[in-house]
Amino acid sequence: MTAIVGVLNKQAIAVAADSAVTIGSGVKVYDKANKIFTLSKRHPVGIAIYSNASFNSCVPWEIIIKMFRREIGDEELDSVKEYADKFLAYLEQFKQKKTTVEELNFFTSGEISRLWSFDVLKQMPNSDPEHGLNKADVAELQKFLTDVNGNIASKPVLADLSKIDKAAFIQCYSQAFSQIKKEIGDAGGDESLYNLVVDTFFNLFTKATDIREKRSEFAGISFFGYGKEDIYPSLYHIHIYNCINGLLFYREIEYDRVENAGHTAYICPMAQKDEMLTYITGINPEIENTLISGTEAIMKQLIIQLASAIRPHNKLIAENISKFDVKPLIDQHYRDIQSFKQNKNIQPLINIVSTMAKEDLAELAENLIYMTSLKRHITPNLESVGGPVDVAVVSKGDGFIWMKRKHYFDPKLNKCFFDNYYETNNK
Repeated sequence: MTAIVGVLNKQAIAVAADSAVTIGSGVKVYDKANKIFTLSKRHPVGIAIYSNASFNSCVPWEIIIKMFRREIGDEELDSVKEYADKFLAYLEQFKQKKTTVEELNFFTSGEISRLWSFDVLKQMPNSDPEHGLNKADVAELQKFLTDVNGNIASKPVLADLSKIDKAAFIQCYSQAFSQIKKEIGDAGGDESLYNLVVDTFFNLFTKATDIREKRSEFAGISFFGYGKEDIYPSLYHIHIYNCINGLLFYREIEYDRVENAGHTAYICPMAQKDEMLTYITGINPEIENTLISGTEAIMKQLIIQLASAIRPHNKLIAENISKFDVKPLIDQHYRDIQSFKQNKNIQPLINIVSTMAKEDLAELAENLIYMTSLKRHITPNLESVGGPVDVAVVSKGDGFIWMKRKHYFDPKLNKCFFDNYYETNNK
């Protein structure tokens, strides 16, 4: 994983990123990864990456970014969004020319395997990822998947994935489905149970659910800086998912643009953002969610106990109390918390950020990353944020400026690299 943050005001945008990259399922962490790049050698626009360091888990993003940078040359586009659109169009061409559907499918089967192991088998009382499906859980699995399908039946199909039919989906994840079919057969399950598994995964992946955010291999891509027509900076953030049978799919996450009035500053945490959000909002997101869900649970329990106490004396009143809906109260409680955070912490901080100089923006961005890194370092969790922090500031007048940047080589010994940097732009 990683931690990245963008801090914007009318002066500039500062972007900072750590250097940690996690290999496998948290088995190994290296702290030499580059996550911030210039998107153009001539113009004030950059790109930052996190989560999956490779396109479709096979081609490193750094290679594609630098090939795109050479392709775009001196061309200047009107907005950051246009740079993103052009990059996505180039990515589609790259996919068609440099990869095959078979290669892409090879790297995607792990998505289904992880879902089967950690979101299905772990729900079964006698099954686990290590030993597979237990015979005693076949009936329970049938009920579980039927309930899941019932919950997502009414959700719309994602327009970008409407071209994917079930046969193509099975072909894409054939390795995983073959293993699942074997496990079901070994446990005494029949073909109808296997078909239910396929139907469930097909619906989860192609309909408007958040399952791919939780378990899939996606890459977070953030485009930031200025287009030719921009006078203030912006940040356009998307998630690009592994291809399903060769079909490229991405989702827009946010598009933050500094304006003259209303939105004069932003702080945009990405990837591992819990500690940054704690600083920005004044409360850890996990603690906030626990407080809200805990309050709801207490209110429901109070209603049950109150109804039980009254029932021996008046069954009608007890019945009415037991039907009381606490959701409106919980929703109001949630709104009150959000209003308090906004007025007490978020807005005062944004007001200060809107007046910061470039150096202060860079310092704030850098320290937000260090804050996350320190928390990972002094807790028992995997140190998935760490290493040197790279910091860049992009402004309309000065362009893309590195405030801090690591090199895998000694710059003093490689003067030719810097001499040739702009000369090779169009070659």
